[in-house]
Amino acid sequence: MALTLYCVVMTLAFFRLGKVKFFEPKGIFVISSVFYIVFGMSGTLDVIKGDVDVPSELKFAVAMAYTPLIFLGKNRRYKSLEVRGISNASIRWIRNLSLIIGFVGFALMIKKIGGLSVFVNNPNRVLRNQLITESGGNFPYILFLFTGFASSLLLEFYRNSPLKKIFIKSFILISPLILYNLLEGERSNIFKFILIGYFFYAIKFERDRVKLGILKTMLIVIGFSLFSVMGNVRSYLNLAVATGDTSALQNVIQNKEITELLIPNEPKAVAFTWRYTYKLLKNDLLNYQYGYTYIQGIPYFFPTSVYEMLDLEKAKTISDKLGDIYAQEFGYKKKVGFGYLGLSELYLNFGLISCLFFFPLFFAVINIIEYQARLRKSIAEIVATAFLPSVAFFVHRVSFASVLATYIWLFLIVLVLFFVAVSAKKILKV
Repeated sequence: MALTLYCVVMTLAFFRLGKVKFFEPKGIFVISSVFYIVFGMSGTLDVIKGDVDVPSELKFAVAMAYTPLIFLGKNRRYKSLEVRGISNASIRWIRNLSLIIGFVGFALMIKKIGGLSVFVNNPNRVLRNQLITESGGNFPYILFLFTGFASSLLLEFYRNSPLKKIFIKSFILISPLILYNLLEGERSNIFKFILIGYFFYAIKFERDRVKLGILKTMLIVIGFSLFSVMGNVRSYLNLAVATGDTSALQNVIQNKEITELLIPNEPKAVAFTWRYTYKLLKNDLLNYQYGYTYIQGIPYFFPTSVYEMLDLEKAKTISDKLGDIYAQEFGYKKKVGFGYLGLSELYLNFGLISCLFFFPLFFAVINIIEYQARLRKSIAEIVATAFLPSVAFFVHRVSFASVLATYIWLFLIVLVLFFVAVSAKKILKV
């Protein structure tokens, strides 16, 4: 309780004494850190097998991480710069091509797991994802769809379309995936699209200051509650979709306490990775990485098929490695996936003292990406708009190798599609 109170006070001081607003990328980063780090490390144990203690050193590390916040409230304001490196026509080409490629990849993924009948034949979402991973040659279709969505938002913005039209048209374009994710109970992709749209609005319409009235506050609370419930009952939701029998879903909703339904388990599972990492370090089953997991995103970017052609083994991320160790320790046949806590990764690389620099380091990264998102009519703008959710929110719950690989993929996708667009325009004289 004392740790939670201290971190909340430091967070409030960050917003109260500084100039960063809660709706800005750095504000979202801090708020989500409370969700994953403070709530996740606040003693919510006995949720995961083997999770029985929060070491005092890690509690101290959390307090260390939040202490600098009181001095970090000064915000660097970037003006939007008119670069005009690409035209509206090029953005349209990038949008159309990325959406077409993305949905083709999406269709191939569904075919790989057995078609839409997979909901009936294999209603377990975890096993479906395991099947996709083990089949190899996974195509990053979702990154093409993120690119297409970001490009659509920017294209309509530069066409001076009304705000409602910008969002309605852009969400309609990716609605097949949203519908599939809703049926599957997959929240991450949906939330990433929402965050891409949100950061686009916060940066492009920054003069329209975000005001939380009663209606917006209620919508946020309802949305958060629905996402929490979806995560806590999604296996039963999958079964209902697969069989048409909703009795199991109704039973779990009726018999669970309301707090069990509304409080998400995700931060507890993600924060467990730090406690488990600490245990492995102390038992000499894992070594400090000294920066390796941060640069691992470069080799991790290359698909497994490339490594197989070169007769090499692709190194696993720290998240995957931890899942393998845990599965072996507790006798699971499949890899157990928890994600990976961002602060834990810094601790794993450089030890306790490095936790002091968690917020300053990631604030610097967010500053760079936000600056790129303000370079109007540029390749960097499209990439940064699609990437901001990864560095401002999801870096708290996935390994940095995945985050860096995402940036590399997005950059190459936009760059290649831009050159395709330029070539096509010359050929077609558009």
